[in-house]
Amino acid sequence: MQISSKEFFRTQLTGMSDLQSRIARLQQEVSTGKKLLQPSDDPSGYVKIQSLKQSEAAFEQYGRNISVANQRLSQEDSVLGEVVISTTRLQELAIAGANGTNDPSARRAIISEMEQISDEIATLANSVDSSGDFIFAGFQSRIKPFLKATDGSISYLGDSGRREVEIAKGVLTATSSSGREVFMQVSQPDGLPSASIFSIIKSAIETLKLGDSPNPATQAKVNQARTDAVSKMKSAMEHFSTYQTICGSRLQKVESVRDIGQSAITSSKIMRSTIEDSKIEEVATELSQKSLNLTASQTTFARIAQLSLFNFLR
Repeated sequence: MQISSKEFFRTQLTGMSDLQSRIARLQQEVSTGKKLLQPSDDPSGYVKIQSLKQSEAAFEQYGRNISVANQRLSQEDSVLGEVVISTTRLQELAIAGANGTNDPSARRAIISEMEQISDEIATLANSVDSSGDFIFAGFQSRIKPFLKATDGSISYLGDSGRREVEIAKGVLTATSSSGREVFMQVSQPDGLPSASIFSIIKSAIETLKLGDSPNPATQAKVNQARTDAVSKMKSAMEHFSTYQTICGSRLQKVESVRDIGQSAITSSKIMRSTIEDSKIEEVATELSQKSLNLTASQTTFARIAQLSLFNFLR
């Protein structure tokens, strides 16, 4: 079957045009690293990719919430750890103060250290996070929660709220405990009503200021008050240890959810990659081959076109 010159040229031009289109497409894939460049390339794959991207964006938003929760809880854990150390020292001082061999000078030294520790705990209770929010103020996070009056008493200006953040869909966690429950409602031994850590320290100091009495009955009451102060300090230390444990549990929950979220994002990106990413080595190889084919076709076409023109002129 004989092919006319016109048909031959049309076929060659169409072939070269197809090669040029394919080369342009391959160049796009090489430059972007993607094989799915527009919805029409793979409609179902495109829909799947959009769904995966939305899921990743949601996890990333939760990731930001998790970072906030992690920062606040880590700082609360650190503060409570310091308070536990302080109350442990207060218990040691209360034990030393209950020792009947102390002279007035020794008791004054104990009182002075207790007062110093009380101020240190007040400072810790007014800790702020990286955003400048007071950790233990409840929902009143911009108000300094613990205020020392001229008589030395300390009042709480915050509320009982616990700030929460959503760290996964439907999963909320508190990012701190309120100052009221932590510092103003310290558990006491023997069924006694809870009291602020500051009033507990003040009470212990007052028993030491009483001094010794020549009256056996009065001295017995003083000794009992000092012994009770030891028990109260022990309960206070255990109270703060409990809240540190609660904080640690919340922190573990946040870190666990963070790990699950990061794993989900990684899996999503891998799945998305299989749908939209090009295999660059294979694409580069095809691009090189198609470029060579186009060059050869153009060269051949040019020679044949020149020969046909020459025969025509003859």
